Amino acid sequence: MMFEEAEVHDLKLPLKTYEAVVHKIVDCARYCFSFLPKIGVVKPPPERPNGVSVIFRSCNDEWAELSLKSIKNFADEIVVVDASTDDTPARIKKVAKEEGLNLNFIHMNVPLDSLMGDTETYVYHSNVGLRCTRYRWVVIWDADFIAYTSGPNDIMQLKRFLLNLDPKIFYRVNIGFLYLDGDLFHIGPWGFRIRREVFAFTWAPRVKFYNAGRFEAINFPLYYRRVIVPQIYAVHLVTVKNSRYLLYRKYWTDWREAGDFQRFPRIEDYVKYRLKEDYGVDSEEEGIKVAFAELAKSLKKCNYLLKNCPEVLKEELGNPRYKILYDEKGKIIGRNDMRLD
Repeated sequence: MMFEEAEVHDLKLPLKTYEAVVHKIVDCARYCFSFLPKIGVVKPPPERPNGVSVIFRSCNDEWAELSLKSIKNFADEIVVVDASTDDTPARIKKVAKEEGLNLNFIHMNVPLDSLMGDTETYVYHSNVGLRCTRYRWVVIWDADFIAYTSGPNDIMQLKRFLLNLDPKIFYRVNIGFLYLDGDLFHIGPWGFRIRREVFAFTWAPRVKFYNAGRFEAINFPLYYRRVIVPQIYAVHLVTVKNSRYLLYRKYWTDWREAGDFQRFPRIEDYVKYRLKEDYGVDSEEEGIKVAFAELAKSLKKCNYLLKNCPEVLKEELGNPRYKILYDEKGKIIGRNDMRLD
């Protein structure tokens, strides 16, 4: 199945019907309460330089360098909170020096050598990054996000929009993303949509991340006005990763939500258990095939990047590190780094 480009223009939050109704009611309340700082009922936003602080969260990320390059001009400062156990820190520092980035690197020691972290760890790391920001706007950015830096999707348009919003009002902003899965030419269930998680917000000392189980979240006061910008400014390389990552991502949020860290202190321990329970599989290699086979069922071809590619991905597009493989009947049979047969 080929993705229809017309779908790009129908960006919306991924909400169920009842959730959408609740969101509309809450948003109306938020809009009304957002004037409280202007009339003196709530303290106005703190005095900070009108710029963008990016909290860049990384953990063993292969796309970290391109991700940083793509926000070079967008970010007035980049606060990297890194929990990697591989060479990601060295690669980040190298690109920061080469690109002249205003970067504050914070490496967090993790007690266990694990590919992915639990929610509580992510909450702690995110709040550390939040405390180190200096500008009015805080943007949450992960190391597998790639920003557009030219054309109609240029993220600098978003920056100008943010900086021109009323400085006496608190905001929380959601934007559009393109979610790629498997390789640069396929989308999965998410495709094109407004990112559900808040992308940017007005800094305030009471705003903190908290543990929401499967994910970390931010609990904003009711006087934060929600603004939705239905425009794609970035690409999320969700499962455009090495084959081992595909397997562990399949179970990552289940492990987080289960919270049985006495029994499964690392994601690796949980994945080994689930593979045996669910599929009777013992080896990681077989598990990777299982994870990819399930991912393949949801993939649709998408050539959007051939016409609208972020600048930093253009070289990668010509020689992609990952490429979904098909047989003569049009069935997915693997990827260039793995085969299903």
